[in-house]
Order: sequence, then C-alpha cells, then structure tokens
Amino acid sequence: RQPQLNLNPYKLKCDKEALNARLGPPDFLPQTPNCPEETLTREYLQSGYRDTVEGLE
Repeated sequence: RQPQLNLNPYKLKCDKEALNARLGPPDFLPQTPNCPEETLTREYLQSGYRDTVEGLE
C-alpha cells in the first residue's frame, strides 16, 4: 500500500500588473472549467474547434 500524498491543485498566477480594473492583466486568460475548446470530442479532433461569431462570415 502506498502512502497518501497531500496534493494541492496548481493555480495559475500572473505576475503582470493589471491594465485597469475592467481589462485585467495583459496576455493572461485563466482557464474556465468545462470550456468547449478544452473538451476533446471526435469532431474537434478531426476538424478542430470552431467558434461562431455573430456578424462574421
């Protein structure tokens, strides 16, 4: 039997200063749980993730 390890989840940290209160730090987007682009499905693996934007063709 192996000893139990006390592991803590890794949290992303940004060392850059925020641009302002609304924008937040530059070039830093923490992952959101269960976001579609992080979910590997058969369709995404074969053709890639596509995000539809209103007004663009």
